[in-house]
Amino acid sequence: LEILNLGYVKRIILGSFDEKIGLGLNIGFHPLLKADDENNQSSFLYPISGRFNGILIQSDFGFFQPEIILSKNKKGALSQDLWALNLSASFRGLDFGLLRSEGRLKNVSSFYDRNLSFYLKGTKGKLALSSEYSLLNNGATGWASVLVFRDEPALMELSGWSYSNNYVHLFGAGPSNPDYILSEIGEVEYEYPSREKGEKGVMLKSAYRLSSRYSLNFSYSQWEASPYSPLKLRQKIGLKMILAEKLKTGLNYLYSN
Repeated sequence: LEILNLGYVKRIILGSFDEKIGLGLNIGFHPLLKADDENNQSSFLYPISGRFNGILIQSDFGFFQPEIILSKNKKGALSQDLWALNLSASFRGLDFGLLRSEGRLKNVSSFYDRNLSFYLKGTKGKLALSSEYSLLNNGATGWASVLVFRDEPALMELSGWSYSNNYVHLFGAGPSNPDYILSEIGEVEYEYPSREKGEKGVMLKSAYRLSSRYSLNFSYSQWEASPYSPLKLRQKIGLKMILAEKLKTGLNYLYSN
């Protein structure tokens, strides 16, 4: 259930939902909670349609937009609780915010996950820059930045990221490459698939629209999945074609090591 624009309340969400704040390092599109017993993957109170399950309230006082999230998920013997407070503001085209989240994963014992992050987004002409810095309660840090240049018919995006070796956060997922590393959370006997732990990398993506039916795209990325792994790279060149209103196709060349 989503309710919009009630006075100073911009939106209220009740139920199962997804949410991304900033670049998603603190609150974002993280892997869904998994249980060993597949029969307990979903229920009426704890569905699997969204990553958060509870209530979201966001207000709008002009330049100041606070937001609160209360969430509880349960899969089999595992339970996951979260509260998050987002204090965001806007000033002369610059959006920025301070985000605090506290979560708990409980099974045979409890694992506490606390994250404090600062994020910003600014736009100047054809350029847009977004950044976020995250600090966990164990001292691990993560940061990411994305720079976008848009000048029709061209689009270019440059991103970079770096995460500490012990950076494991259960409720967010910032920019990274799709290499998951299973991290054993020993206190609760749970393996969490993390894309961020120990990873550093950069990515360049670009697209150019040749016509209403044809467009070219290119991407290049290089990253280290951990300080002990070799440098990896991937590049792709593609041609996208729209043959009819509901028929699209494309050609891609992909290289990776």
